[in-house]
Amino acid sequence: MSSTNSGSTTGNSAGEGAGNAIKGIFNTAHGAGETIRGNINSFLDQGGEALAGGSSDEQAARQSSTTGGSGQTTQDHDSVAQNGLQEIKNGLNQLGGGSGSTTSSSTNNTTAS
Repeated sequence: MSSTNSGSTTGNSAGEGAGNAIKGIFNTAHGAGETIRGNINSFLDQGGEALAGGSSDEQAARQSSTTGGSGQTTQDHDSVAQNGLQEIKNGLNQLGGGSGSTTSSSTNNTTAS
């Protein structure tokens, strides 16, 4: 009696799917942090400009100046927030697409001789 077992499993893809899911979690968390950071910094810059007062021309001149402070404008902070949102979307896509499905194909042939 001879027996042949021709099987293929995708254990590697299951591990890859788990790895992508973990990356997705970290990318989503990092993106959330960047979004929060960008929004907080933008809010604080706007509040500081309101406290400093002055004409809108003076405020624009202070915003475009890179001397002192962080050197970043409100637009820079908004850009950080937008990049954070994109990271969240990418992370969620990795979570959804990264789970993958484990497929297994196996053929058992047993012949009596």
